[in-house]
Parts: sequence; structure tokens; C-alpha cells
Amino acid sequence: MLGKTHIAFSLGLSSIPIFAYHHFYSPLDSIFLGQFYACVAFGAILPDIDEPNSLLGKKTLFISHIIKAITGHRGLTHSLFFIVCIFLLAFLFSNFSLLIFGIALGVFLHILGDMMTFSGVPILLPFSQKKFYALPKFLRFKTGGIIDKSIALLSFIPFIYCNKLILI
Repeated sequence: MLGKTHIAFSLGLSSIPIFAYHHFYSPLDSIFLGQFYACVAFGAILPDIDEPNSLLGKKTLFISHIIKAITGHRGLTHSLFFIVCIFLLAFLFSNFSLLIFGIALGVFLHILGDMMTFSGVPILLPFSQKKFYALPKFLRFKTGGIIDKSIALLSFIPFIYCNKLILI
């Protein structure tokens, strides 16, 4: 998936449980909501720090080159190990745990999105390099193709709808 698609996909999917939480459990204020979505969006592009030409890779310059040289693209930053590390940060920094949870959620949704492409993801690194997929072969798509861009566009529907109802 493209960086824009990762952000849209993650925001769209994360807005559904946020909407349910807001309406059925406890109302969320708009400042927290903005911070949470910013963390989800950041998490949605964080795994691609291993690619110098990605949205985040272009901003981190030499860091992304070092990570790519060590792990390659779609390496350790696209694994369950990486997600667990993000969740551990949530426990270490409990004051920001919901925001770190937003980052971890974005990372998880990024990996799920990449598992829908032809390339797949070695989600069990460092224990196995086998690639895993979220979709059967005939439904997988090419990164940057029409399906990728359509997912980005369609993902904004639940995001806009759910947040419109929250902010009313």
C-alpha cells in the first residue's frame, strides 16, 4: 500500500471502535480525538521507516537508510515483534498509553494492509521469514494500483461518517 492509503485505511478502520466507545461507553473530547487520530496516522506510516522513499523515510533521511540496510524493506518493522515493542512502550509510559495504543493500532493496521498486497509480510520475523497474506491470491493487489487508491478513497467514508456523528 502507498503511505496515503495506509493512513486512510488506518483512520477509517480505527474510527469505527472510537465511534462505538464514544457513544456507548464514555464521550471523547475533540482534543483527545485529534491526538489519537494523529497517533494512528503516525503509526500507519511508521513501519515504512525502513524504506527511504516512503512518506516517513523521506523525513528521516539517514535513519531509514540504516534500518533498510539492517532489516531490508518489509522486514522487522513489519512484524508482530515490532507491534509488541510498541505495546511495551505503552506500559512503560502509562501517562501516554492511549496515544501509544493509537500508534500501535496504526502499525497493526499498516501491517494488515501490506498483507493484502502481492508482496505479503514476514509477520513472524525474527523467527521466520515466511510471508503471510490476509487475502486469497486472487484478491491481492499491487501497491500503487487502482485497488490501492480505491481503498484509500473508500476508507474515508467510515472516518468522515463516524467523526461527523461524534462531533455533533
